[in-house]
Amino acid sequence: MLILIVAIAALSGGGNSATTGLAGLAAEQQEIIRVTDLALKTSKDSKTLATDTTVRASLVSDQNQTLALLSAQGGKLAKGQIGIKFNKKTDEALNSAAQSNTFEQAYTEYLSTSLAKYQNNLK
Repeated sequence: MLILIVAIAALSGGGNSATTGLAGLAAEQQEIIRVTDLALKTSKDSKTLATDTTVRASLVSDQNQTLALLSAQGGKLAKGQIGIKFNKKTDEALNSAAQSNTFEQAYTEYLSTSLAKYQNNLK
């Protein structure tokens, strides 16, 4: 009987939790994509631009899959929800770094940290 109750609870609540998780993941992907777009406009280093292009393409593909899975589970994003993880401090830090000629280093640190968090959130 306990197993049946746990199974019913998991099925009834799991979908909502899963769609919430997918929506959060899509928002995280969107923020990294947004910052990679900023870097594509700002960076002058060919290695950074090449890495950035690859990362952006991968994340756009991941996000398309995430949104398709979200839709398949009956979830959808509310207006503006995709940008919920927008972080103005990232822009400020990267703008400051660009002015002090340390953009590449600051962006590389941002990207490394963000992708590590993203990878952890995929688990």
